[in-house]
Amino acid sequence: MSWQERSKIWVCGMLIKIGRLTHDDCSRDELNALIQPHFPRLFHIDVPAGAGSVHVTEARVQFNAQQQRLALECFAELELNVLDAKIYRAHVILVVSAVPVYVPAEGIVRLTNVDVDVIQLVNDNFSFIKDTQDLISQILPGLTLGKSLSNLLTQPLISVASVATTGRSDKIVNYLQLFLSADKQKILDHHKPDITRRLLSLLDEDTLYYKLSEGWRELTFLRWGKQVSVEKDSLRFSF
Repeated sequence: MSWQERSKIWVCGMLIKIGRLTHDDCSRDELNALIQPHFPRLFHIDVPAGAGSVHVTEARVQFNAQQQRLALECFAELELNVLDAKIYRAHVILVVSAVPVYVPAEGIVRLTNVDVDVIQLVNDNFSFIKDTQDLISQILPGLTLGKSLSNLLTQPLISVASVATTGRSDKIVNYLQLFLSADKQKILDHHKPDITRRLLSLLDEDTLYYKLSEGWRELTFLRWGKQVSVEKDSLRFSF
């Protein structure tokens, strides 16, 4: 550490002792710069006879002072494939939040009470949804035996499964029916529980912390800091 940094820490210590320095604010831009190296990120979700992926391309920090939560607003691309065919694509907003807590004994700021607050569809030109009738026809070869597709799909699941070619075809057909209405939100709602579960598994609270160790500002707080709090436009480190 340079003598200039040591001098700054010494001056800050004197100001803290006489009550002239009560806190140090970490701005939105500073926090955004801190998280940028961790993106983009990719994780997978379950899709019958296929694959689903959520590609988080960017993220930015938001503040909820009223509830004392630090939030991460993420912009992501959701893609779903069944039987090697792309059937859905959409932009999605994901918001994950947590309560920041300072642990003096460890010199870390830990994120606790992590939750997924928002999984929201973005209706833009990127969105795509495929008519899945041809895929259902591949799974149910008996569709030409007198009933229309719409009539067949309104029958109980056991009836559909009885003409299926494999033991899991009923699950696949049930899933593909979601796409016949071309309701993008309905499809996203179907995958929300899985997306939430995957996000929370990635955001393990045991690994969500930042250790204070670099620069005179962090070392000053490491020596005299007491707590952190969420303000309107910053994360406040109070002495």
